[in-house]
Amino acid sequence: MARLSLTLLVLLFGLSIPCRAETSLRIATWNIAHLYDSYPDRYRAYARTDEDFARLKKYADHLDADIIALQEVENVAVAQRVFGDGYDFIFSNRNNAQRVGFAIRKALVPHSVATDYTPLGLNRAALRYGLDLTLNLDGQRLRLLNVHLKSFCHDKPLTSRTHHCARLNQQVTPLESWIDARVRAQDPLIVLGDFNRRFDEEGTAPNGKWMWPILSDENPPDQKLLRVTQNRHSTCWAGQYPGYIDHIILDVRSAKWLRPDSFRQIVYTDPKTLQRKLSDHCPISIDLLIREPNS
Repeated sequence: MARLSLTLLVLLFGLSIPCRAETSLRIATWNIAHLYDSYPDRYRAYARTDEDFARLKKYADHLDADIIALQEVENVAVAQRVFGDGYDFIFSNRNNAQRVGFAIRKALVPHSVATDYTPLGLNRAALRYGLDLTLNLDGQRLRLLNVHLKSFCHDKPLTSRTHHCARLNQQVTPLESWIDARVRAQDPLIVLGDFNRRFDEEGTAPNGKWMWPILSDENPPDQKLLRVTQNRHSTCWAGQYPGYIDHIILDVRSAKWLRPDSFRQIVYTDPKTLQRKLSDHCPISIDLLIREPNS
């Protein structure tokens, strides 16, 4: 649950002196593959029954996050069947069933606003927008960008001669621009979602073009990024795909709030025959302890 907690009162000569407020926040990302209201024939195998929604809700309850970046979720109605009445939802305005969105615990809703980041769509109907969320807590602003980038270029150089890599290559520029703008504004940032990229498997060939070195080039100079999935192996569906493509990336300002060892992945315990009814992605999360500015 959202955990707004005041630090302990200091008792001195019978007087109570209140200390600074802190907010504990769990932030997650989850691609719930093809979670639609209605299913065209090509996606009929993903159609969920009431029992499937009950299974998904069990994992959502176990995740117990305050803010969840969602991918491949069509609208509020299907999201609410997974997360229940304790959340409000904001979705991209992209006219497509595969949309990104945020599930936000109701206590946080008055402190948040979200807008589409359309440059990631490259003016192409087949590509997804980002969703830019601004969260204000305890006088501190946090910017989150939810992304679902072009698929099928998981570990090739971005300059590979496929249209998948060509599109992903084009998306890198607006993504880097968003990150660099937040750094220059000194806004703590988190970029999270389905990057469709196995960063740990990217090469280092000088004639190759790789995404992570571009994003984390420390230009501007105080742009230093932390990827919490780095050097970790996914155990989703018994490690079927050990290289993460879902990531949570922080900058130096937001990384100061990261609780050590809070990264976790929720893995499914149901039979693999239910993979399409759950997802081929497992949710991942981190915990932050957000303090007032200048703390």
